[in-house]
Amino acid sequence: MQYMTKSKKLVVGMENCAIQFYDMDSFEYQEPCSRLYIKGQPLCMEYIDWKYRGTREKVESLYIGDDLGICHLYQFEDHWHSCDYKHESKFNLKCHAKWIEE
Repeated sequence: MQYMTKSKKLVVGMENCAIQFYDMDSFEYQEPCSRLYIKGQPLCMEYIDWKYRGTREKVESLYIGDDLGICHLYQFEDHWHSCDYKHESKFNLKCHAKWIEE
């Protein structure tokens, strides 16, 4: 488990090889706002908040090590949206529920 301080997301590695993101800045923090799947079971995570050299742009980096010996690196840009990292149909996304209803 890791907390992403900049985007206020709690990242949890699951036994079914899923990486779930919980938005701690939302009232619906009990349900994941985004989900990734990796090949192996996640064993460890490291979070780094840093900025590009010579620029003001900040990037959040999440390193995940799994039981297959693979180290995964995910970099999230300054204003990333949970939809960018959700492996489901865009019509199932809660953040677009209002758009779908109209």
